[in-house]
Amino acid sequence: MRDFEAEACNMKDLANYRPTAVLLSGLLGALLGLACAGGVIRMAMLGFSENLILVVLFAALSYVLLCASIGRVHGSFEKDCFLRAGAGGISFKFPERRYFSFANLAVRSYKWGEIDRIVLHKQRVNFIPINTALHIHINGGKRIVIDSVFFDKKPAELQEELLTLAKGQTTGTIQESHQTRF
Repeated sequence: MRDFEAEACNMKDLANYRPTAVLLSGLLGALLGLACAGGVIRMAMLGFSENLILVVLFAALSYVLLCASIGRVHGSFEKDCFLRAGAGGISFKFPERRYFSFANLAVRSYKWGEIDRIVLHKQRVNFIPINTALHIHINGGKRIVIDSVFFDKKPAELQEELLTLAKGQTTGTIQESHQTRF
């Protein structure tokens, strides 16, 4: 591990952290969560007690949206976030996406040999792209998700740069994954 820490000095910043974008996405999620909560209150006032399952589903959705958005707002105030890579590996510090709690600050470093693959993940709803993220799969099954809102470069550009730096140093493969929901 000491060799890797010595090589960390040779890493270059790949992208700049965008706290304003993270804050805005958190505030938008909070508005959606409050709208769902308002819908729950409205259904309760109108006597939708026979549709208790619908009320519980909306309440759970509002809880998840509010917790995730509070985590994003909290994460937008983090300092010194980065995404760096070099000949030795990759290092990053940014808020991890959590749904039922506040955001945890991920501070990790991996050697290229520890990385299995780097996947560009495009999420679609009714064939309309809604989110693009970079998934870094670590040997042993762990996955790091770098959402498009965190950094100023697009995930496809980050994938290209990471794979260029990793060329010849990892057995990883380039994969592109699409998820379609109806």
